[in-house]
Amino acid sequence: MSTNSNEQLRRLRAAVLDLLPEPGQEPVSTSDLRTALHLSAYEHSAHLWPILNELAIDGVAERIARPGQTVRYWRRTPAPASDAAWQPQEPR
Repeated sequence: MSTNSNEQLRRLRAAVLDLLPEPGQEPVSTSDLRTALHLSAYEHSAHLWPILNELAIDGVAERIARPGQTVRYWRRTPAPASDAAWQPQEPR
């Protein structure tokens, strides 16, 4: 992947983080994120889902599945209280 592509993914990751509601707030759907970020179907599947998955694995975002729905919802998770200097990881 080129440096330009890496920079674009970093910007997209930052934009996703900006749009994610805070812990305790109503979560936002993946579709709503796609719309807000003006992503194509390709960008949605190739970039948005992997970014959201990485954020969930890193403990930065919470993935919420509601019973009977295929839609996934997202919001931020609280920063660990034990590490005041904690920062999200760079994209892989």
